[in-house]
Amino acid sequence: VTKFENNVAAIKLLRELETEDREPSEVERLVLQRYTGWGGLPGAFNPDQNDTVWAARSVELKNLLTSEEWESARDSTPNAHYTDLPVVDAMWAALQHFGFTGGRILEPSLGVGNFIGAMPTAIAEKSSITAIELDQISGRIARSLYGQYGVQVQIQGFEKAKLPDGYFDLVISNVPFGNYKVGDSRHKPYSDFSIHNYFFG
Repeated sequence: VTKFENNVAAIKLLRELETEDREPSEVERLVLQRYTGWGGLPGAFNPDQNDTVWAARSVELKNLLTSEEWESARDSTPNAHYTDLPVVDAMWAALQHFGFTGGRILEPSLGVGNFIGAMPTAIAEKSSITAIELDQISGRIARSLYGQYGVQVQIQGFEKAKLPDGYFDLVISNVPFGNYKVGDSRHKPYSDFSIHNYFFG
């Protein structure tokens, strides 16, 4: 319930920011950062279910989103599980231990940008960042949070992103996991891989 309410609050704020064409305040940034996506919440997309309370929440959400946003969010329920900050911090600490100090960074499965937001300042100051996110709402929240700092957020599937080969110094992410494939005619060697192995490939 808390996750649902936090997500709805973030979406309402995103609408306000986009309508007013402005960047979020520090307090508003916290509201946006509480958005955790719809992973594990398929009930939020079933207005016909027997649980009347969740059915009402589903109707509320459907009224809040456009049909395209609704479909994008609903399709994310199997794998939109955003990474907790202690895990993100540990990964950045490991990269610093390995000697990474900055460069051209790719985040291919952005969510709302936890890996970007928790990036150590010393690395961020020496880096350019490209980020890809499939879900519309998540990508727009990330753009609102980090676009002003030069992060290039592309809202599309990773398989559709036009990225130069051999360009990036670092790829960091928590990619989606599942036993389904990604249709990608440009990278045929990986098109038969499960989605997580596709990302790794």
